[in-house]
Amino acid sequence: MKPKYLEAENVSIAAGRDRKIVLLLLITLFAFVLVKNAWVGDDAYITVRTIENFLSGYGLTHNIAERVQTYTHPLWLFVQSGIYFLLNRVLGIYFWAEFYCLNVLISVTLSILVIYLLVVKNARSFGSALLGITILVMSKAFVDYSTSGLENPLTHLLLVIFILVFLDGQRENPRRMFFLSLIAALGGLNRLDTLLLYLPVIVYAFWQMDDKRKAIHQILLGFLPLILWELFSLFYYGFLFPNTAYSKLNTGIPSGHLARQGIYYFLNSLSLDPITLLTIVFSLALPFIIKQRRHLPILIGVFLYLLYIVRIGGDFMSGRFFAAPILIAVILFTRYKFEDVKAYLAILAVVLVVGLTSPRPPIIVTAHPVEKFEGKPKIDEKGVSDERLFYFRTAGLLVDNRSQVFPGSRYAGRQWISIKDTPDVEIAGALGDHGYVTGPDVHVVDLFAISDPLMARLPTLDLEVWRIGHFRRDIPEGYLESLASGENEIIDPNLAQYYDKLSIVTRGDLFEWDRLVEIWNLNTGKYDYLLDAYIAERGAVQY
Repeated sequence: MKPKYLEAENVSIAAGRDRKIVLLLLITLFAFVLVKNAWVGDDAYITVRTIENFLSGYGLTHNIAERVQTYTHPLWLFVQSGIYFLLNRVLGIYFWAEFYCLNVLISVTLSILVIYLLVVKNARSFGSALLGITILVMSKAFVDYSTSGLENPLTHLLLVIFILVFLDGQRENPRRMFFLSLIAALGGLNRLDTLLLYLPVIVYAFWQMDDKRKAIHQILLGFLPLILWELFSLFYYGFLFPNTAYSKLNTGIPSGHLARQGIYYFLNSLSLDPITLLTIVFSLALPFIIKQRRHLPILIGVFLYLLYIVRIGGDFMSGRFFAAPILIAVILFTRYKFEDVKAYLAILAVVLVVGLTSPRPPIIVTAHPVEKFEGKPKIDEKGVSDERLFYFRTAGLLVDNRSQVFPGSRYAGRQWISIKDTPDVEIAGALGDHGYVTGPDVHVVDLFAISDPLMARLPTLDLEVWRIGHFRRDIPEGYLESLASGENEIIDPNLAQYYDKLSIVTRGDLFEWDRLVEIWNLNTGKYDYLLDAYIAERGAVQY
């Protein structure tokens, strides 16, 4: 019996007469939906503050007094920094809402490039390309986070290139092994946890190579950028991982509670954006339905990534972690050429019905979605937020009143200069825009410990009442005074001793031998007993 849909090997839609039609209709459709939904979220400004410090000579820091990695996407940070430096510092081009416009411009450009590669280099027919674009413009997760100011667009670009190299490259060519490893390394450099999406393919490609020694050499060479970054991170910041990893994973909350929250994250996406999860789940089953095994390593990566989402409790941004998996699913779908027209039309009809009847479909969103969805919650009872809806009134590209809040800093278009010897100290809830507004003379202490190296190593304030991604910490007595004066004034002797050691790493001279010793000691847990003693003493009262 002839299969109803087949993967057409080495056949690209770019070689057919439909190329101009695909480019004109499909890419234009996606670009229209993307620009209409474009926005920049509050969390993007956490990175923006670091970029301003970096380009102004204060280092890769959030607060200029201490070296702390508050961003999770080094590659995304460097891409923005390079373009901003060229436009602002070299060419002297100043435009309103500097980083806001820059974020949108880069995100839209990268996202359109992703769609170009999807329909021109990857799709095997006009019909499969149309189906793929239809799914993506119906996917709230994918459209929302193809802008937002976060690293997703660059992740998407790296993923589509990676899959094209894997599926279309020559199996025994050592250069294929190198490029797969290099792209995976850049993916990890863009966001470390996305390595789960790449590693199964790397393992499978290695297993296919006859010359294993040469393959190992190519893998190491390809992963060199990520290896060098981790070595730099260990030396410069004192730790291998961003401070956000310690603040969000070192909470003291039982893993079972986080897993339940992770499952709810899936349910939240299913209720707001059903086309996304249904597409991902169908992609996991498709290789078994049509007996196509070549895609299994890719889908194993997706499956591991979904398990990881459950393990960490999901996220507070609805759908954000599902943007990359649905893109992978669509990449694989568009490689099939449907031979049964009825089956194809039935699938397309299902996609349209599910997409258009979802609560907030991006393809029909208005310029003022807050008014359209009046009375519907932006943050649900489990703390998962429709982040774009939450910020769009003031952060959407096409809204009229964006300038009232964003870009939010008097420094936009001007030099970022510190004029104080000792910084003012301010407490912040949401760190992003608030931190950017205050400028370099203010040391921002956020209650969720995103930017604070000491509080990130303490458990959350309340193990029973918490919001995912927002794990509030208690401010130790005397800590704010310590930050303001530069002297250790923490009252608790155990925590004061730990802070002394931590400060050597985050504030001491980079090449000081004692600092290198303390980097080793802190990473090997030598001083954990001091934290345990402090937590135990406070436990009866607060923990």
